[in-house]
Amino acid sequence: MMCCSGRQTGIQAAGKFIWGYKYGKEALLKMFKGSKGIWIILLAAVMAFSGAACGQSGDEVSSADNQAAAGGETSATAETAEQDEGSGQAAQAQTGEDYSDSYCRSSYMCFTGLSSALSSVYGEKDFDAKSFRSSVAAAIKKDAADEDKNTDTAAENQDSRDSWPDPSKPMIALTFDDGPYSPVTDRILAKLEEYGGHATFFIVGSRLDRYSSSAIRAVKDGCQIGNHTYGHRNLTKLSAADIKKQIHDTDVKTAYYCGVSTTLIRPVGGAAGSEALRAVAGKPLINWDLDTKDWKSRSAASVEARVLNNAGDGDIILMHDLYESTADACDYIIPQLVSRGYQLVTVSEMAEARGRTLEKGTLYNRIL
Repeated sequence: MMCCSGRQTGIQAAGKFIWGYKYGKEALLKMFKGSKGIWIILLAAVMAFSGAACGQSGDEVSSADNQAAAGGETSATAETAEQDEGSGQAAQAQTGEDYSDSYCRSSYMCFTGLSSALSSVYGEKDFDAKSFRSSVAAAIKKDAADEDKNTDTAAENQDSRDSWPDPSKPMIALTFDDGPYSPVTDRILAKLEEYGGHATFFIVGSRLDRYSSSAIRAVKDGCQIGNHTYGHRNLTKLSAADIKKQIHDTDVKTAYYCGVSTTLIRPVGGAAGSEALRAVAGKPLINWDLDTKDWKSRSAASVEARVLNNAGDGDIILMHDLYESTADACDYIIPQLVSRGYQLVTVSEMAEARGRTLEKGTLYNRIL
């Protein structure tokens, strides 16, 4: 288990300090602008403080609130903003385990995230997935596996899951854009879990403060988190520097809340024709070959028909985890696809099973 188990208030306080106001980057840059080295001193001081807190073995300290303040975040679209306003109380009243409280972000993430954020602004180093240790994600997945072993269903399916996905069998990658939005995302995750499936959630970074519990649950369940920009921006209309910032800021927030960094990008609107985007993306670009148009129809029946009448092996299917109608459709689509013999996998799981290496800056619509 990670040293930060949710009981060390020192680490949590350090994390809140660093990330409290848009994870502290803007405030710190204003304070120390012109003094490139001062942030290193700050990091060392906070690391020493948090390290001492980690070393207090046996001391039981009450857990502080790990949730970042949710108010004031700008929604990905005006449509989403209206939806958030009408359902904020419902999202905060979610039932079941609060995954944000259960998995305290480690001090390592606070230090590395702040370092990457500041240094990338100064242009001293490129931010990439290697900035974050994979052991954090592995720890979360291990906890999930340990819990699953306590259930009869997991015990019965354990042998088959060890070799999953099977490259010799058909598979489909369900993908969801514009979330997370807990009232919908959690329903989709529950149905995937029921049928042993995974999916890829291309998240908007600015939504994580409010709906982080769903993103953390997705990682815990074995799903993949992809990058859908920080502010739902069309990357082909931005400068190279702004493209990097949209990707970087989402990666930092994802690392802070979930302990992982994204490895795939879903361009907003599928717009990926910019040479600047392909040059600086630093990750594979993932579009789709089957668009359910759920955002347009808002009809579960329409989404079901589009998927079940057209889906095939290797497909990447586009949906959005913003609409109740999409969750309604998934309640039917997921068991139907499984009954037809399809393995529901993440984009990266599909690529690995097929022996495909996804190249940085390259656009993919399907994986065969």
